[in-house]
Amino acid sequence: MKQSNLIREPDGSVAFLVDFVGSLLTGLDASTSVASQVSIDDNGEMVENNIRYNPATKGWRLTLHLKVKDNHKPVEMRAALVNGDKTLSETWSYQFPANE
Repeated sequence: MKQSNLIREPDGSVAFLVDFVGSLLTGLDASTSVASQVSIDDNGEMVENNIRYNPATKGWRLTLHLKVKDNHKPVEMRAALVNGDKTLSETWSYQFPANE
């Protein structure tokens, strides 16, 4: 599978880069405390969950790095950005397909 937001690592793990943009995010200062809420099903193990301001898009970029436990099963992932109890973005949802 070739896609620009998916990075396959030598150790077999995968990293996703997800850019969140939108009018609510564009209006925030780069120093605003933004966090990610991420859920991964039982077939994935999170290695990294990092969020940082992306000046090119005036939004935030999520780096989500995970290891797949069973390559013959898909992995369901979801992520959204929050500030405290306030949701700042839509929810990104992705199914990483099984490697058959």
